Amino acid sequence: GNIQQVSMKDDTIKIQFSKIASDTKKLLPGAKYKVLDSKGKKVCEFTTKKKETVLNGILCAGETYTFVEQQAPEHYKKAKNVKITVKDTGKVQKLKVVDERIPEVPDTPQTGNRRNILLYALALLFGIGTLTTYSCVRINHGKKKDNEQ
Repeated sequence: GNIQQVSMKDDTIKIQFSKIASDTKKLLPGAKYKVLDSKGKKVCEFTTKKKETVLNGILCAGETYTFVEQQAPEHYKKAKNVKITVKDTGKVQKLKVVDERIPEVPDTPQTGNRRNILLYALALLFGIGTLTTYSCVRINHGKKKDNEQ
C-alpha cells in the first residue's frame, strides 16, 4: 500500500566523431564539417580538434544525417560524405572518418622531351640568317676579285 515514486530521464543521443589521418592513424584537427538532415537542412557545424568531437543532444534518434567535410586540413584530401542513421540508445555512437594525405612531390628537374619549341625555332632562324650572311659575303667577295682583274 505504499506509494512508490519513479523518475525517468530520457538520455540524450551522443555521437562521437573522430577524424583520423591516413598516414599517422592519429586524430586530425582542423577539418571543418557541417551536418545535414535527410532533407538537406543544416543541423550544425563544427571543426575537429585534437580530441574527438562529441555531438550531445543535437541529433535525433531514427533520423539519417550526412556529415559533409567542407574544408580538409592542410596537406589532406577531403573525405567523402558520410551518412549515419542515429540509433535510439543512450550509448555513445562512434563515427570515424579518415582523410588521405596528399603526397608531397619533391622538386625534380624536368627531363625528357618537354623543351620549348620556340627555342628550336629561334636557333633555326639564327642558323639560316648566319648562312645567308655568309653566302652573301662570299658572293660579293668573289665579285670584287673578278672586278679587280
